[in-house]
Amino acid sequence: MKYFLEELSFDTEILERKTARLTIESQPGDISQMTELIKTIVKDFRKRELEYVITRIKADDFPTIHALESQGFNLVDGFIALELKVDKSEPVSNIREGVIEDALILQEIAALSFSQTRFYNDSQIKKYQADKIYSEWIRNSILKKVADLVLVFVEKDKVYGFVTIKKNGNIPLIAVSKEKQGMGIGKLLIRAALNKLFEWDVKFSSIETQMTNVAALRTYISCGYKITDSFATFRWSSISQDKVASQE
Repeated sequence: MKYFLEELSFDTEILERKTARLTIESQPGDISQMTELIKTIVKDFRKRELEYVITRIKADDFPTIHALESQGFNLVDGFIALELKVDKSEPVSNIREGVIEDALILQEIAALSFSQTRFYNDSQIKKYQADKIYSEWIRNSILKKVADLVLVFVEKDKVYGFVTIKKNGNIPLIAVSKEKQGMGIGKLLIRAALNKLFEWDVKFSSIETQMTNVAALRTYISCGYKITDSFATFRWSSISQDKVASQE
């Protein structure tokens, strides 16, 4: 069984803890096998002086889930992955490319739009840190550091929503201001994003949403996306792990 650790500099800076992502590349074994593997992995965390680690596991991989829980990992998120085949959609009005001058309003929209994600679900992440993650994320998207394009929805010269797009077909972020939710703006942003992906000759688009975000899930399905998989996100931290170690 193989596993990989990737240190996350962006998360480390904002969370003020040495942070990494754990990927387990193996077929799940029984609970005892997976528990021994997770114990070995946790020892590696300590050797590398990691303080905060996240990992994503398929939602039906119960041996790994139970092994993670037994070693102090906590469930902080569950999400659904969706995909569709890209085709040209109808043109969309009131959409333009986001520019750096939009950053402030987009940061305000972002700060109020992702309260169901792991950053807000995790008791070890302060709200101001979660807000900053999305604030910096959307700013870096406009600067094309973490996305290839940001499109915004504008009405009477005011921005009410945005979508970020990557040339691999992924749509990382989409948000609509509170006062305009339920008016179909999310669908318009997705249509505009799909048209851009079609221009780029991208064949498939992927998107993710929290299992609890029923409204977003309905929107994506209505746009033609199909559910492909479901995952659970677990978090380990040196604080919670110390409690587990003291009980052994």
